[in-house]
Amino acid sequence: MRFYLIVFLFVGVSILFGLATTERAIEDVLHNGYSTTAQIVSAAQTSRRFPIIFDGWRPRWVDQNLSVELKWIGKDGVERSRRGVPASDALAARLDGNAGSRLASVSARVIDDGDWLPVIEEDAPDRLRHIRGFAEFMRPVVILLALALAAELAWSRFFAGPARQTHPEAKRRPFPFVPAMLAVFSLGVGAMMAIGSWTDRRDVEEMAALGETAVAKITRAHAEVTREGDPPSYLVDLAWRDSRGTERIFGPTHISTDFWRRITANGVLTTDRAEIRYLARDPASRPIILADAAERELQDRIGMGAGVGFFVFGLIMAAFAAYRMRSA
Repeated sequence: MRFYLIVFLFVGVSILFGLATTERAIEDVLHNGYSTTAQIVSAAQTSRRFPIIFDGWRPRWVDQNLSVELKWIGKDGVERSRRGVPASDALAARLDGNAGSRLASVSARVIDDGDWLPVIEEDAPDRLRHIRGFAEFMRPVVILLALALAAELAWSRFFAGPARQTHPEAKRRPFPFVPAMLAVFSLGVGAMMAIGSWTDRRDVEEMAALGETAVAKITRAHAEVTREGDPPSYLVDLAWRDSRGTERIFGPTHISTDFWRRITANGVLTTDRAEIRYLARDPASRPIILADAAERELQDRIGMGAGVGFFVFGLIMAAFAAYRMRSA
């Protein structure tokens, strides 16, 4: 069991390292590269069976399901091309995803060095959001795995060890690995979901009482399909000026299918304005789209219910693990 904990912890740390290096590589290309027009000449689905690959000596997390081949003219006038450039779900939704077909021209940041992967400029915010969001999820998972390994080591030393020293013929007390891991995972996930949904709900109530109203411009609307065959989820990016004249942006934020149908036709944005309420004191808070407020309330209820469900299941598994430890 200790072996599996060490393996899981190693994988988790490797994932975090790959995410960090991928984020750093994107930021380096955006900061140090130059902007050029690149041609997307082909696209292909990316296998994520082994999600860490290497660009030269740099480890990279495979953060998207689609990759494209880009071709551009370098500063020295030489034509260059690079396969395996990640494309977000938002970009994939508007491109023909058939491998080998000629697709579109895009603005990209590139470094004319074979080890640096180009970054499609319009895609960079979505990719960074995806990477940072997954990293935020993985950090507590790695911490929980480290705590579980520490608990197993403590159990072996302070509980199983004395029994074997007193009675050498006694069997080593088994650590209840499965229920303990389910308890740690469920309690952690449940707490994060419930606290996040409660915080979001508190912001909604504050917006209703003290928030300000504005007409926001919908700067982008797109659909995301996480897995082939799953129904799409719909997102929009918002921009508006607050009461002090400061430009504010937020996004992407989820919207309902009904609201998506009201603002688009055949996937093309037709209504680019929406009335919102927002918190002037907190630029990071998610605004409410008033015409889609019911969807926000539904998301908060689902998040809170799922969080409580995970937490209760974690408590049951923790009690079962404690029972197994006492009866061992």
